[in-house]
Amino acid sequence: MRHTPSHPARLALILLAALLFLSAGKTSAQTPTRVMVDPPLSSVQPGQSFTVKVMVENVSDLWAYDLKLSFPPSLLQVTAMRNGGFLDAGMLLGPTLDNEAGTAQLVNTQMSGSLPKSGSGTLVELDFTARAALGEGALTILTGDLVDATDYLLIPVELDHGAVRVCDGAVCARVFLPLVTR
Repeated sequence: MRHTPSHPARLALILLAALLFLSAGKTSAQTPTRVMVDPPLSSVQPGQSFTVKVMVENVSDLWAYDLKLSFPPSLLQVTAMRNGGFLDAGMLLGPTLDNEAGTAQLVNTQMSGSLPKSGSGTLVELDFTARAALGEGALTILTGDLVDATDYLLIPVELDHGAVRVCDGAVCARVFLPLVTR
């Protein structure tokens, strides 16, 4: 003799199956945390000073960062690197500026009394001066470690690097339009 579940038990099984089916197909479309160089491309003339920011976007519960950038030392000289204000200045390590190797690094950990930060903002600012040489080079984020406030674990990030172009006035002013043919 076959046993059939009662009406309430059958309804509970159907609801459970529906919940499992719906939750299995549901994935969160969470926007990834990004660390990026801003502006993505800087066009400057020899001898010109300019500032580049390293921004964070869509972060949750940020407590600390370790940022190291490389730049073309034949084209640029870094003159300063400072906390950008998104995180409270806490226990700072650095900046460590090396114009021969073309690197700049700053580590910042907020202190007790600060609150974890979420959202988007400026992590660090770097001041550069263009050297006399003309050319293009990459501004590469070598280390973009972000630490969360809950477990002190690394937050997964996507890195967006930048570039710099040191050019004379005529070349910097040119606008290159795409070639359209019919």
